[in-house]
Amino acid sequence: MTEYGRVFNKSIISDVYTEFCHKYGKEKGGRIYVQAGERLLTMISSVDDRGNTAIRQHLNQNLLPMISCYQVMQENGVPKDEARTFIVGVMHAHVQKAGRIFQRLSRLPFFYSLFCALCQKVMDRNYPNIGWDVHWLQKDEEKIAFDCRACVYRDTTALFGCPELCQHFCENDVLVYGTLRPKVSFIRTKTLAAGDDYCDFRFLNGKKYQ
Repeated sequence: MTEYGRVFNKSIISDVYTEFCHKYGKEKGGRIYVQAGERLLTMISSVDDRGNTAIRQHLNQNLLPMISCYQVMQENGVPKDEARTFIVGVMHAHVQKAGRIFQRLSRLPFFYSLFCALCQKVMDRNYPNIGWDVHWLQKDEEKIAFDCRACVYRDTTALFGCPELCQHFCENDVLVYGTLRPKVSFIRTKTLAAGDDYCDFRFLNGKKYQ
């Protein structure tokens, strides 16, 4: 397997080769895949991960695979809207699988308490302040609330000239956290991708908010 093949296989669009070939045929789909893979490796070698392991994972597994495919599709004559719809669809199909895992976990009778206990630890590890500038507002048996005043996804999509992709990464949160109802209700009214000053994350205990 090629180096970029291994990277794609660990990414948020792990099925992209199959989907390219299904959509565009083996010749064109395979060509786009190879070119996107070569672009991906170049991006990985040059992008600034700020010396942070978590940010590197977001770049290598999520952002750069999506951006490289999106760019190369257009360079191969695929209209921008079609490229966007295609690559976002591949990503969302992958994320929905994670959502189903969360949904099964949410059936635990103590799920909100577990979610509350782990949430900040997971955020601190996977979304460090160097990339997201997280401000915690509340974390108790009624509500978990925090704002993100910066975002690696917004910065990176803008850097590579495709800020329109950022909102679709935001949609992943809805696909995953939306499965937690009725135990946990996820509410968000602002995102940096939409031009707001911050992204607001609110998780309500279903037992307290009916």
